Amino acid sequence: KANAIIRHRVATVLCNQWCNEIDQLSRNTMSKLTDARIRATKPGEKVRKLSDGLGLFLWITPNGDRGWRFHYRFDGKQTSARLGTYPTMTLKAARKARQEAANRLEQRLDPKPRAVALGDPPTGGPPTWGHFSGEFMKREERNGKAPKTLMKMRGQLRWSAPILDMPLDQIKPKDILAVLEAIEAAGHFVTRKQARSLYSRIFRAAMVLEYCEGNPADALKGVMPPVENKQFPGLTNLEEIGGLIRAIRGFRGEPSTRAGLLTLAYTFLRQGEVRHMRWADVDMNGALIRMVFPGLRPGRPLSENTFGAALRALGISPLRHKPHGFRTTASTLLNEAGWNRDWIERQLAHVEGNTVRAAYNAAEYLDGRRLMMQAYADKLDNLAEDDLDILLE
Repeated sequence: KANAIIRHRVATVLCNQWCNEIDQLSRNTMSKLTDARIRATKPGEKVRKLSDGLGLFLWITPNGDRGWRFHYRFDGKQTSARLGTYPTMTLKAARKARQEAANRLEQRLDPKPRAVALGDPPTGGPPTWGHFSGEFMKREERNGKAPKTLMKMRGQLRWSAPILDMPLDQIKPKDILAVLEAIEAAGHFVTRKQARSLYSRIFRAAMVLEYCEGNPADALKGVMPPVENKQFPGLTNLEEIGGLIRAIRGFRGEPSTRAGLLTLAYTFLRQGEVRHMRWADVDMNGALIRMVFPGLRPGRPLSENTFGAALRALGISPLRHKPHGFRTTASTLLNEAGWNRDWIERQLAHVEGNTVRAAYNAAEYLDGRRLMMQAYADKLDNLAEDDLDILLE
């Protein structure tokens, strides 16, 4: 009789457990996520958590980033593991990753080490900017970013040295602003814009991993003046222009760099146009020039940083004059001298807003532009000889 009672109680317990499991499975099945539901769910003011059942959740941050997390208990503590980001990791892939994590749990192994996307800080707690940005760059490299892109990104990160040892959750917008202002003070306006964008990407990744709650770099979007409205520094004082031409002529670096700077000065082409054009594009008889100078590595043009570095080596501050500033110099001098505006704009290769002007064929201006360019070249030659009284006409 006692055995019968025990068997009855055991059967009752097993039945209850089985019923509970069936009920839980039913609830999990009903709450399964779909791609349509994920796409339709908009970010809120706080992190939103969508359950797929069996401990799998999709976290949606206020910025719109979406990260997969597996919630579980290990060693008596409730915790979670980061599996990946959506849509890079699809819903199907996330479910597979959840199952792999659950299999490790059954083996009494914590699934977190395999699930972490960017690496936990070595000492616990929120990682520093230096540690996390380094892990971020490793991931970018693993994901196949081009070497040239990686080099640019590392250059942008080097400016962030003042916040290198700061924990991510302690970095404020004012800290990022100080870094961006330092970049701008050095005259690197495009780099400033690109750095803010990169820092924002890094903070977004940190938010998905719960290392910080806000994005201080994103908060600065629109705060600093846009690059497009910033005129590139260019000398307009005649005496200083003459000194610059003399300095370039005396440049003792690579001959191709010296030739490139002089070409920028006399033709005021964009530096990319000068760097990438070829000697075959130079028409001496027609007085048309479309040329490029070789870099130190065969078959490759000069680096985009070469001309700027050469000007700095000559003692020219980027706040006063940059490679692109030769265009500012030429435009100022030619307009002040009264040259035909159509010729100047066509030579600068600016897009003309006036539809009537834009209808003109560039060839119609070639004769006038040749006269203007020769006069401009003569003016630079005379300025280099300290003859400031020669008129540009």
